[in-house]
Amino acid sequence: MRVETAVEKYKTAKKNAGDEAVVNYSHRLQPFLDFCEKYGFENVRDLTARRVAQYKKERVNHDIGPVTLEQQLRTLRDFLRWGEEETSLRGGLSPSCRVRPSFPPEESGRI
Repeated sequence: MRVETAVEKYKTAKKNAGDEAVVNYSHRLQPFLDFCEKYGFENVRDLTARRVAQYKKERVNHDIGPVTLEQQLRTLRDFLRWGEEETSLRGGLSPSCRVRPSFPPEESGRI
């Protein structure tokens, strides 16, 4: 299954969270889709723990705020967990997205 197709199926599966949440999932997963396109990872079977860790490292080194980083990685981790059950995505990738908050809990909002 193509990565883009898996993301679309994930968003469809999350429809019960509401339209705004699905829009947020789209925004948070777009950098991951861009990463996959940049490196030619077209199929979910192309994803490995090393590649997910590479994505995380690139996002950490990117000039984004800690809350945005945490939201993006948590959404990716949720997508990977979902994909392990619902698609041909190999198991064990979601731990690669663990993130330790680098900001006080009061700044995290609803995260």
